[in-house]
Amino acid sequence: MNYCFNSRPAFDVYTPKIFLDIKKRYDKDAQGVFITTNKRETELVRKTYPEAITCETSAYIREHWNEFSFEKFCVYEKKYDCAPLWNYIYTDRFLVNRDYDYVVKITCGLFSFFEYVFTKYHIDIYYSECIATLQCYVAYLVGKKIGAKYYGQTSARGKSGTHMHVIDNPYENLVGFDTNYKNIQYAQEEIKEAKDFLEDFRKHDVAPAYMAVTGKKPKFRLKYLLLPLYRVVKSFDKNLTDPYSYMYYEGYKTVTDQLKFYLRYQRCKRYYHKADYSKKFVYFPLHYEPEASTLVCALKYEKQIMYIDSWAKSLPADTMLYVKEHYAVLGHREMTLYKELKKYPNVVMIDPWESSRKLIENAVAVTTLTGTAGWEAMLLQKPVFLGGNVYFDNAPGIIKIDDIYGNYLLLMSTWKKPDDEDIIKYLCACFRAYHPGIDWYADSDENISLVVDGLMGAINGKK
Repeated sequence: MNYCFNSRPAFDVYTPKIFLDIKKRYDKDAQGVFITTNKRETELVRKTYPEAITCETSAYIREHWNEFSFEKFCVYEKKYDCAPLWNYIYTDRFLVNRDYDYVVKITCGLFSFFEYVFTKYHIDIYYSECIATLQCYVAYLVGKKIGAKYYGQTSARGKSGTHMHVIDNPYENLVGFDTNYKNIQYAQEEIKEAKDFLEDFRKHDVAPAYMAVTGKKPKFRLKYLLLPLYRVVKSFDKNLTDPYSYMYYEGYKTVTDQLKFYLRYQRCKRYYHKADYSKKFVYFPLHYEPEASTLVCALKYEKQIMYIDSWAKSLPADTMLYVKEHYAVLGHREMTLYKELKKYPNVVMIDPWESSRKLIENAVAVTTLTGTAGWEAMLLQKPVFLGGNVYFDNAPGIIKIDDIYGNYLLLMSTWKKPDDEDIIKYLCACFRAYHPGIDWYADSDENISLVVDGLMGAINGKK
């Protein structure tokens, strides 16, 4: 088969190793093509795999820039059955703040680029990170039309330190998960594993692995004083000033973000409150943004104030909405949201250092767009209102909503607490879809082989 790999940062080392392992252990005749953004990424791919065929998006778009027009923009929307096309464009955090003509040309360029690559090299499999940019989304749409199948791999909830699962659509579904899980007979070993996991989860509040990096209060560092100067230096980096490389274009402006986030966090703290557990409340943990968890999987409520507004106007007199800030990269969020939330008398902004587990356990219900808090609340047998598209939307006790406005009381009255048997069966089905391995940051030979085994099992329809 012919494989095409997205080889952005981290993947520029990871994907060549994946391909070489496929070629060595599964398909000696496999052909590989690597999608890079610029020469720097190309060099990193070829450092691992000198014979690699690479295709640079920026070089292609630069060469054909004058061919990309409004007319072609409209043609691509019809050709790839993706109307309204703007719905896809607004999933890209790198593109949405650009001017109209630039967005139109870049979008046309991406469609044209993947048409060229997929047809020239007769691509069967497109391997990428989860769909988090328009570049990935366009590749998915073009591949879907011409027969190039998209696959990715991501950390498995509940086993993120040891396992992954394969995805094949924008909403990070579990390939190999049987939606008829309640009617399946599981082996005693599978049931025991699920029971042990559930029991251990309910006994212990284990912080996510990424808390070790992101779960820290911002502190001032002397090096922050040098960031403005460093930003000037980086503004001469050609990789960050190339308009045809849209994900890096003007990237030097982010150099001072650490200082900006620290200063903003100092201002944000006055909006945070400790939770009052004597009150009834629905718990909503804010999502980090911009990120695929909202931009792709919950685009309707990507501006989370809209979701919060609907909730605030739907809760009964005795219930508050507790909105907890996300502790990842504190200070990254604009002050606008905090100021808007202050206008809602029945909404309280909860300190990011409050225990999410304690909030879940004491809430009358939990709502999230796509976040892990919803999955955890389900395991704790809490009502979960899910406002986005994510793979656990068919888990026991999940209430999938498009709009909560005016519907909360009715939905709560009809909700039935899931029993342990159904939750255990759901976990059994999930664990069947998981496979050993760690996400893209671990590129040891041993881990690469585990990743490839999981990927090829999905491609070949085997677990």
